[in-house]
Amino acid sequence: MQSIVVKKLEAVSLQIVKSPVKVTYYEGESFQPEGLVVMLSYNNGSQKQIVYTKERDSEFTFSKVAKLVSSDNSIRITYADVTAMLAITVRKVVAPNNPVDNGKKPLRVGSVIKFKQAFYKVTKRSKSRKEVVLYKMESKNIKTFTIPKSVKANGETYKVTSIGSKAFIGCKK
Repeated sequence: MQSIVVKKLEAVSLQIVKSPVKVTYYEGESFQPEGLVVMLSYNNGSQKQIVYTKERDSEFTFSKVAKLVSSDNSIRITYADVTAMLAITVRKVVAPNNPVDNGKKPLRVGSVIKFKQAFYKVTKRSKSRKEVVLYKMESKNIKTFTIPKSVKANGETYKVTSIGSKAFIGCKK
């Protein structure tokens, strides 16, 4: 008589097939897993591809979600009790009264300034012209906001010249 051994199907590894749409953040932002695709491998050699969706959010665990800081360089993703590491970049944000490098270095094009309830990105920087664009709001719960003519950081004044196309996405009316 032949005996049959039945093994319990168990997940043994998790690999990232496709990174989320966003992997570069600024301090204070939250991790956004939209676009993430992982491959789950089982002890019998089979695999299953899993696409992150909001409906599947409860099936995933992320090591850090809210208030990312510049020292965060990866997110641990757990699904079915197995994990994978996702590399991320978190850039520093310059606050008007808390300058990076103690105000010794001027801000570069691309630097982000947090001023009041919004983030502004430096678009021009020369001796005669310092300009920023309203990049995004600090919170999506802001119902009204007055855009200033200028913002200050590192002892310099930057003229607000435009509003980014996604600056108010998700904000309540």
